[in-house]
Amino acid sequence: MLDIIARRGTVTFALDAVLTPGHPAYAEPKPGDAHCYHRGALEFHGVTDLIWHESGLTAATDATGEMDFGSIDSYAYEGNEHRLQGEWGQMEISASVVTFELED
Repeated sequence: MLDIIARRGTVTFALDAVLTPGHPAYAEPKPGDAHCYHRGALEFHGVTDLIWHESGLTAATDATGEMDFGSIDSYAYEGNEHRLQGEWGQMEISASVVTFELED
């Protein structure tokens, strides 16, 4: 997780996603990587409620020198209610639209 941005009506998780061979943007992992990583954003739009229980852990610096907040370890949803958890904490988000887009 590279960043978490919570603004009025929107929550964005900037991250490096692991792509599987069935994904159109999949490529063989780079030397030294275990997976095919691609930068992207998981965005929640139309957010009406947000509860964020932060873990209190500070970001680490990864091998490339970027800040690293860990991963999304679990993500469950029912209707418009989304629950996410990771080393960065826990979030409960009420949102009408969820998108995931890869950067070019």
